[in-house]
Amino acid sequence: MKIEKVGNKYRVRKQINGIKYTFSFDTKPTQKMIQKAMDERNVVQKQGNSFKVCCNSYIESKKNVISPSTIKGYRSISRAISDEFMAKDIGTITPYDVQNEINRYAKDHDAKTVRNYHSFISSVLSLFRDDIVLRTRLPTIQKKKPYIPTREDVRRLLDASVGTQYEIPLKLACYGMRRSEICALTPEDIQGNKVIINKGLVSTTDNEFVVKPMPKTAASTREIYISDDLAKRIQEIGLYTGHPGCINKWMKRQLKSLGIEYFSLHKLRHYFVSVLSSQNVDEATILELGGYATDRVMKAVYRHSMSDENKKQEILNKAGLI
Repeated sequence: MKIEKVGNKYRVRKQINGIKYTFSFDTKPTQKMIQKAMDERNVVQKQGNSFKVCCNSYIESKKNVISPSTIKGYRSISRAISDEFMAKDIGTITPYDVQNEINRYAKDHDAKTVRNYHSFISSVLSLFRDDIVLRTRLPTIQKKKPYIPTREDVRRLLDASVGTQYEIPLKLACYGMRRSEICALTPEDIQGNKVIINKGLVSTTDNEFVVKPMPKTAASTREIYISDDLAKRIQEIGLYTGHPGCINKWMKRQLKSLGIEYFSLHKLRHYFVSVLSSQNVDEATILELGGYATDRVMKAVYRHSMSDENKKQEILNKAGLI
């Protein structure tokens, strides 16, 4: 067994049960270190070596380190993988096999879903097949303008929610809060007109909801300030304690009766960004208040909010071009 130095790493190649593995180490490994790495990798081989077994092992290995909702998503993706691909020996899968599986799945799914599907398959393969290199051809994601409800649409919806259990969650969503953050709030999180956001209510693989001791991302842990009127209203009627899915169901019925195009609760985050950007609030502040981990979505909404004809004309007038 040869130990090779590649850059700042040490590499050992070994064949186990007919499958070639590569083990990487930060320091020159001892025989004990190599054996430990081989034993850890060989756990799956003792159980079987189909892609299905590796797939399940991959999900189990992530169970205690990622969100229950993400595990649920992994389970959902794994159920969509064809029986033929699942039955393949992990050591015989080729990039061609992966491309065929993606081609099959892409017939009935949009580009973003296909890319998530491929990401999961490639993650499983990368854990158990260091030797495989994928160059899968994936469908191009078409750029879409993020839908942003108008001020008038939001006002009419909020007016309709007054006196219902949905009044508070809708108004909090206008402050950029996610549904998971809103549904996880407790009275202790409301301190005057300050809202402390430090957890999220997420769905598990058993379709039960549990409180995760942190919101979607580390950047999502934050404090926001709501109006005195909203803080008083929360004291009067309390926070939302119903099923998370009921909010969008109510919105769908209400928007239909009002003759407004349907939009989900999450679209109020787009509305939040749009309103702040129209008031020339700097990007860093919007990111912080909205709990965004990156500026990708925020900038997409910002660009869209600036795209109407009146805004374009205003910009050009100020520039002295027309």
